[in-house]
Amino acid sequence: MNTSRTVLITGASSGFGAALVDAFADAGWAVAATMRTPEKAPARFAGIDNVTVYRLDVTDDEAVAATVNQIEHHHGAIAVLLNVAGYVVQGTLEEPSSIRSVPSSRPTSWVSRR
Repeated sequence: MNTSRTVLITGASSGFGAALVDAFADAGWAVAATMRTPEKAPARFAGIDNVTVYRLDVTDDEAVAATVNQIEHHHGAIAVLLNVAGYVVQGTLEEPSSIRSVPSSRPTSWVSRR
């Protein structure tokens, strides 16, 4: 188990999420970089000792719980959660099917039991 502070970052495969992985890793944090498709993780993550990539679909509550448990087992308590994962609906606002396809938005918080 890693004794450094742990940050869980969703949407870490590109853009802002990937930049946060780099920043926290450089600062010495244990980084749990999560993404739907770990095979698409930036190649540089494999060379950073304090970064571990996990598969996670944030729209799947069971997967979220299982991944959080896996991260806490490996790293200990999660100190910081950064939700960067996004959901995109394409189409015009006037299209009723686009509006109905947006999943309900609910805040998600995970508080360590330790």
